[in-house]
Amino acid sequence: MGNGLLYKFIIYSKEDHAILVIADKNGISLPSYKPIISHVAVTNHINRYLEKEYNIKTNVLKCFSQKGEQRVYIIELLRRDTLVSSKTRWLQITDINQFDGFSRWENEILQEWLSPSNETLFPWFMIGWRNKMEMWLENIIPDESISIEQVRNWERSALFKVDTARKSYYFKAVPNIFSHEPSISLFLFQNHPSDVPEIINIEVEKKWYVMKAIRGPLLGRTKKMEYWKQSILRLADIQKHSALHRNELEKLKCPIRPIPNILQDYLDGSLQQLANKNEISSETYNKLITSAPIILEKSRSLISTKVPLSLDHGDFFGGNIIVQNGKPIIYDWSDCSLSHPFLSIVVFLEEVEHLFSQKISLTLLDEYLNKWTVFNSKEKLVQEFELVKLIAPAYYLTVYQTFIFPSFHDNWDKQQIIDGYVNEWIKALDSM
Repeated sequence: MGNGLLYKFIIYSKEDHAILVIADKNGISLPSYKPIISHVAVTNHINRYLEKEYNIKTNVLKCFSQKGEQRVYIIELLRRDTLVSSKTRWLQITDINQFDGFSRWENEILQEWLSPSNETLFPWFMIGWRNKMEMWLENIIPDESISIEQVRNWERSALFKVDTARKSYYFKAVPNIFSHEPSISLFLFQNHPSDVPEIINIEVEKKWYVMKAIRGPLLGRTKKMEYWKQSILRLADIQKHSALHRNELEKLKCPIRPIPNILQDYLDGSLQQLANKNEISSETYNKLITSAPIILEKSRSLISTKVPLSLDHGDFFGGNIIVQNGKPIIYDWSDCSLSHPFLSIVVFLEEVEHLFSQKISLTLLDEYLNKWTVFNSKEKLVQEFELVKLIAPAYYLTVYQTFIFPSFHDNWDKQQIIDGYVNEWIKALDSM
């Protein structure tokens, strides 16, 4: 069954300066279909549908608009053969007045798409970018023939699966806000080859990298506790090593975001911005801003922490770990920064408690903290984790509002992220 969304497509042929349309007795319309998958960034199902239905090879550039249950995607034509349906044809674009045969909404969408103000902020949204990327891949992957399939495309990244006769890889391009990801991923592979994906090549200036495909189930879909234990302990080893190589990570442009500094400098302003844009209600704003002094006071106690700044993964949970041959592989370091390491395990341990039990969650916490007893006593480390856990929602909300959201234009998942951290913050107020 579908999810209720209707996808519409502006499929553009640069060579002919034309779009694919459906023409019948009811008029002219954009091609459309009802998908099963609903995530705005997932694109492989779109390209597969268009190839099957219209005999064309395509590349999704971006989700251009959403109104209610309808989404519009801009599609680049890569190759076409004879159209299989008599109702489809290529409409050459001469002027915007020719869109009168479309519905009012589709007419407005097409005119907006052709508007000079419709600027492209990310390279992978541009026609012709994929061709350059494929040429680069062909030069670095030593195989006579490669097959490239688009997997995801949105502001946060472009992801492609690359298959050869013998091996599979993933290509990823990231925006400026995550420009550190290729270099950090390579650093991690060089120092922890058993714990992260194998990095084949990076292009620092373009913010591209290629990694060997990981095969296996997501950790979040397994219920073997040993895998969860391995994951959190491997993370601790990575973090402790990163603390020793902080200068090198800084040279690789890893963001530096100590909890006290971030909250002191940006917390109040972030809440004010969210309220001004009606992204949180006035009631929620009053509740959060009232608790902000308590958050700031608690964060200041971390200034004197003996636990060193190290890599916070930024999104460490069962969906960013794959169990390959019985060993967890941690991937997707886009959101990483040099901060308090305990931030990484807050959500992870909540997952463990949900899947297994509170007792097992506490056991894994204990084993993780054992890795840090060289810096402080177990009792002090437990207290510090509880403190970090308490202020983590406020910290991450501030990081997103200050650094990440402003880097994007569409921010398709913005409200979901805001609501998630706000709800966790409010829940934490009972413990303050």
